[in-house]
Amino acid sequence: MKTFLAAILITFVGGCSGIGNVHIDPASVPAFGKGTLALVIYESPAFMAMTADKSMFVERDVDAAYAEGQELVRRNRIDDPADEISTMLARAISTKHGLRYNELAVIKSKSKKMKDLLHLANKKDFLLDVETTHWHFTSRKYQQPDYLLGYVARIRLVDVKQGATVAASNCEYDTAKAGKPLVSYETLVENDAAYIKRALVEASRFCVDRFMGDLD
Repeated sequence: MKTFLAAILITFVGGCSGIGNVHIDPASVPAFGKGTLALVIYESPAFMAMTADKSMFVERDVDAAYAEGQELVRRNRIDDPADEISTMLARAISTKHGLRYNELAVIKSKSKKMKDLLHLANKKDFLLDVETTHWHFTSRKYQQPDYLLGYVARIRLVDVKQGATVAASNCEYDTAKAGKPLVSYETLVENDAAYIKRALVEASRFCVDRFMGDLD
């Protein structure tokens, strides 16, 4: 099952770059100007380092890719973009729509169920829920250089008092679809994985810009 999911995720991210499934509940818009906003954060998922010598269809290779990815993240102190996306979105929503945002209003949650999140955020009016669902680099074998970086996040803005989602989307980004050239493995990991860090910053900005655009 893990190998199948890995194959689907990498194929999906490698084939598109965009944002979808956005919907806005008009009933919640009037409350923006006087509401308070909290953020929810989760434990980061494992980063997948799918190098050219691994196959996404072989379970031990997938396990090894996750293990290598986690070590890469730990050793180079690579931040999960979800936290930065949350902060940038909160500031943008606060500035544009008047929601009051306190940087200390961050909720840590192990549960992603709506009822649990509503309980944790019951003293706020709105909850910004951003979760990294997958991040990885993968090889397009037989091409030199041949690596791209992919990132997927789930984003939703929740009206806590109404128990309803105001806007929701999935953000998918990959460097190839963003017009970036494929790079070598050495480029990915050199200088404390500087390329990966830059690409994740670009993914964060992409997700924020598109989500804010669809909130208009």
